[in-house]
Amino acid sequence: YNQRWYDYTGKNLEQMQGWGWKEVHDPSVLPRVMEQWNESLRTAKPFDMTFPLRGADGVFRPFLTRINPLTDENQNVIFWFGTNTDLSERVKLEERFRLTADAAPVMIWLADARRTCVWFNRTWLEFTGRKLDEECGDVRLRGVHPDDADRYQQTFRDAFDRHESFKIEYRLHRQDGQWRWVLD
Repeated sequence: YNQRWYDYTGKNLEQMQGWGWKEVHDPSVLPRVMEQWNESLRTAKPFDMTFPLRGADGVFRPFLTRINPLTDENQNVIFWFGTNTDLSERVKLEERFRLTADAAPVMIWLADARRTCVWFNRTWLEFTGRKLDEECGDVRLRGVHPDDADRYQQTFRDAFDRHESFKIEYRLHRQDGQWRWVLD
C-alpha cells in the first residue's frame, strides 16, 4: 500500500495484512468483490471492478479498482499490482449532467466508444414511451421508421467512424403511435 491508501482509509500496514483490506469494503458489495477477486486469483486474469471503499471519515466513495498479475517467464504470478481511482467527482459531474439533460426540453442521447446507445434523457423516454433499459443498445434505435432506419444507421456509423458530427432528419415513433419527424 502507499501513503495515499493509508491517508484515505485511516488504516496502517498491520491492519491491511492478509485479508484486512476487506474491512474498508461495503459489506453489501463485498461478496461480489470476493467472487470476482477469487476468480482472478484462480485464473491469473486481471481484476477490474468499481465499488465503494470507506474512508477514514466513515464515508463510502466509489472507486475503480484494477489489479493486474505480474508473471514470470512461465506465466506464474509473482505478485499482483493494483490501483484504486476515486470516482467521486466524476460521479457528481455525471449526476449534474443527467439532471441538466433531463430538464432540457430536447431529446438527448449518448453513445459509447462501441457505438452502443447507453443513455437517453427523460424527454426522449417520455416521447417514445419506453424505459431506459428498453431503449439502450445497438445503433439501430428502436422506434426509427423502417424506411429511415438504414439511412439513419449508416449516417450514424459513418460519422462515428470519422469522429464527426452529423445531421439527419428521420421519423421516430411517438408513444401515442404517431410518427414524428425529428432532426438529430
